[in-house]
Amino acid sequence: MLRISLAHDDKYRLYTPIDDIAEHLQRATILYEDQNYYAHSGVDYLALLPAFWQTYVLQERRIGASTIVMQVARLRWNILSWIGY
Repeated sequence: MLRISLAHDDKYRLYTPIDDIAEHLQRATILYEDQNYYAHSGVDYLALLPAFWQTYVLQERRIGASTIVMQVARLRWNILSWIGY
């Protein structure tokens, strides 16, 4: 480890250039985190429907609908989610 730092949110960040991350791991991350990554413009409106239904109508376990783009923006600009904060 050459560079590890404690970020302003008290979480450790280990910088790794994208070229150093295996392509199959990149694809697996996209598949797990945002199945429609290549099909939406940053907001996956189809994912919002089941998330809203299960979380607010059925009042079951909360599920999210955030995309990778939304997660990166939230971390980059320190935007807190309005749910739970």
